[in-house]
Amino acid sequence: MEKDSFISHILYFEDEPGNFDTLAYMKYGLDIQYATSGVEGLMLFEEDPLKWDAIILDANMPYEAGTPASIDSLIRVEKKIADLSGNSIPYFVYSAHAELLEKVLPKEDWQFRSVFNKSDSAAFDNLCSNIQKAISDNQAIAARVKKKYPLIASVAKLDFDSPSESDLIKIIEMLEIPRTADYDPDRDETIYNRIRVIMEWVFKYLYRINILQCEEPTSTNINASSRSLSQNSEIPVYIQRSSHSLVSNCNEGSHGTTIRQDTKMGLCPYAVKSTIYDLLNVLYWLSAL
Repeated sequence: MEKDSFISHILYFEDEPGNFDTLAYMKYGLDIQYATSGVEGLMLFEEDPLKWDAIILDANMPYEAGTPASIDSLIRVEKKIADLSGNSIPYFVYSAHAELLEKVLPKEDWQFRSVFNKSDSAAFDNLCSNIQKAISDNQAIAARVKKKYPLIASVAKLDFDSPSESDLIKIIEMLEIPRTADYDPDRDETIYNRIRVIMEWVFKYLYRINILQCEEPTSTNINASSRSLSQNSEIPVYIQRSSHSLVSNCNEGSHGTTIRQDTKMGLCPYAVKSTIYDLLNVLYWLSAL
């Protein structure tokens, strides 16, 4: 979706939108679209994830229309958005329920996360200012990564439903995002699922250009696809090794589960970056074919 560079699109999960002045947000360049339940908001997000620059969540909202509002709805929504976005979209909790704000997921689960109490007279202006800054930081990182890695544009232009520039940036930018008190990129285990999707495409691409000699790759046989790389002597050993490492870390299974758990607990701080470097190895080789 083409974005207006002067307007930021914000998805606001709020079951009582009539209580808010949408024009007040526009003074900050924030175009608000309300979702009155968790399900409605997730549907809007899934329809076009790239449309949204940030998300605001009420701490006490219904998950489905007509059901009681609760903090459990917020937790379900933010976990789902984490899966869909890789924790990369800024989100903010804005609520008058101070007692619920302490129950929001731990800070290190999200790259950008802030909590604001509506009872504070300065909360609204602080919320909007923080949204602006988070969006600006996100855009600056993305621009820097795209410039530093021209590979991104090259891969996105390949055939057979290649990943978008945005998809690739969201992975590679993990090498550039600094560690903060609120977020540690080396503990973000969602990176593995995102890389797995890219590797599924890599194997399908190699199959369609007749380099991969195996059954047609699918989402359920990427282990076999990785092993079949050794059947083609023209594929460098370092690409075979990187592909094997990527599949081992990112595919479902006991090893992948262990890597995810150890990453989240901070037991293998090297794993995220080394996995991304393996992906870069494969993509550089692929783009040069």
